[in-house]
Amino acid sequence: MAQAKPNPIKDLQDELTCPICLDNFKDPVSIECGHNFCRACISRTWRGIHTQFSCPQCRKVSKWRFFRPNRLVENVVEITNRLLESKINNADKKTCQLHQEPLKLYCLEDQQKICLVCRESIFHKNHNVIPLEESTSEFKGNLKEKIQTLKMEFADLTQRKCEEQEKSQKLQDDVGHKRKMLACEFESLRQLLADNERVLNDRLEKMEKTIIQKRDETISKLDGKLSTLQKLIADLEKNRVPTVSQIPESKQDSNGAVMRPIEGAQFLEQTDLHRMMASRDYMKMFTVSVTFDQKTANFNLSVSGNRKLVRYEEYPKNVMPHPDRFDSKPCVLGLTGYKIGKRYWEVDVGGGIYWSVGVAKQSVCRKGVFKIQPRGGIWAIGLLGNIGIIVAIRADSRLHTPMYFFLNNLSFLDLCYATIITPKTLENFLSKTKAIGYNECALQMFFFAASVTTECFLLGIMAYDRYVAICNPLLYSVVMSNKVCIQLVAGAYTLGYLNSTLHTICTFRLPFCKTNKINHFYCDVPPLLKLSCVATTMNEILMFIFGGFAETSSLSTIIVSYSYIITTILRIRSSEGRKKAFSTCASHLVAVTIFYSTILFMYLRPTSTYSMSQDRVASVFYSVVIPMLNPLIYSLRNKEVIGPASLVMDIRYTHIR
Repeated sequence: MAQAKPNPIKDLQDELTCPICLDNFKDPVSIECGHNFCRACISRTWRGIHTQFSCPQCRKVSKWRFFRPNRLVENVVEITNRLLESKINNADKKTCQLHQEPLKLYCLEDQQKICLVCRESIFHKNHNVIPLEESTSEFKGNLKEKIQTLKMEFADLTQRKCEEQEKSQKLQDDVGHKRKMLACEFESLRQLLADNERVLNDRLEKMEKTIIQKRDETISKLDGKLSTLQKLIADLEKNRVPTVSQIPESKQDSNGAVMRPIEGAQFLEQTDLHRMMASRDYMKMFTVSVTFDQKTANFNLSVSGNRKLVRYEEYPKNVMPHPDRFDSKPCVLGLTGYKIGKRYWEVDVGGGIYWSVGVAKQSVCRKGVFKIQPRGGIWAIGLLGNIGIIVAIRADSRLHTPMYFFLNNLSFLDLCYATIITPKTLENFLSKTKAIGYNECALQMFFFAASVTTECFLLGIMAYDRYVAICNPLLYSVVMSNKVCIQLVAGAYTLGYLNSTLHTICTFRLPFCKTNKINHFYCDVPPLLKLSCVATTMNEILMFIFGGFAETSSLSTIIVSYSYIITTILRIRSSEGRKKAFSTCASHLVAVTIFYSTILFMYLRPTSTYSMSQDRVASVFYSVVIPMLNPLIYSLRNKEVIGPASLVMDIRYTHIR
């Protein structure tokens, strides 16, 4: 029998086989006896043994578990594998790459062809193995069924694709047809609109020409009548107005006022004669028609079509700029102007927190910020703010909150300032007597002191309200309930009137043996104490104690509250949140700073340091200026007040008749 042709590569591969796994060495190591094994195989064999390690091949026992890597064997195995791979690539593909045996079997678990030697290896020993011919026939049957299934699926998808294409084409045709129909309809509509626009424009042009013609005719007729009336009025004035010689030397009217002869421009300065000349019936003889000049109206003012009505709007209008337009102040001029003579017209003011009406020079400043004063060419009268704030807060339910409840009372106190002092001061300024009765002086001092003290406590309460709103917002509705707010305000008024009663009684019980001339423009405690002919130390002590209590207690509340408020605001991370939180108390902080700086200067210093010139300036500041500034501070910095006031007051309209 002929021997097989020797295969040196296979012989070398057999020599490089691990005795344990019967496969090529993988990471070969040598043990103490010198035999070589795979590291994984010998480690698995000696697992759990701690001494007396036996060699799996020669059974020689070693005391130590010692593995020495055999680089030489590993390199030889790699070289043999490369030689074997190159030989396999050149040989028949149906031989095993490891053992160079024919591939006659098929492993079902690993899904690959194997040889008879591979079957006996540890990798396929326990696997299900079938002959290669059986696997081929079985796979052919499965492959045929799979191909049939895929062909059916392909045919189904092809049919669906054709159906979708037909459907899409039909929809596209419908869309194109509808697009053409819409284009025709819109073209018809455009033609119809163009025809209507042309007809309407022709009508409007005819109407505009008719209106201009009638206006010119009416104005020419009215100008003729006005010139006739002016001549008639001039003739009547020459014949009916009393001259200086016709006025008696000394004649008293029903009010006891004395009328004296006057000359020239002094005629208008006499009180009774001015009243007579300004009477409604007399002034109506000089009535003129005033209409607004639209090109001078500020961007926030909306002039009606008849140019008789003007409204203030919060957001500026987008109108063309004009050299005559007021760009900063919400002002508008009338078209009717005059150089000499008398003119009379009526103005209906619909509302608003601030308004002013009057006359102005044609050269008045219209650009930038300017003051409404005669020096700037404007003579006007107006209304400024506390009543508007009170009406706005009471009329708008959105402002029925504790903060605006306290602001309502603050505006009422500021209104009391103006009512208590200003009218009498103006009367004394215009009259020559400049006198005030004893009881009237006591009442003026009583109510003024009560208002000042109450405002001190009220400013402290408002600071506490801001503290609760910013530092404890979740408890705000509970802590500052309606009942608590009413009690706090009632307590402020009670303490204010008690303090005022004490000062008034103690002051007017003093004997005034000196001159009764007060070096002041209203009755206040310091100038009245200077009229006393006895020591006023006790009065000064009482004023210092009770006034100091009112001011220091409220000021301490304000300082502590704002300390917590500032600490809380600084903890807010976002700059927008800090700005929003601080904006709710900025107005109050400004009002407190202005008010307390003058009050502390006035009343918490010794009497010996009083200077009437300084006191009069400070008194004017906190009795007249502060009540005027508070509405500006609270309303101009708070759109929640301006907005409701505009709605309640018919959006601030002014109607010229």
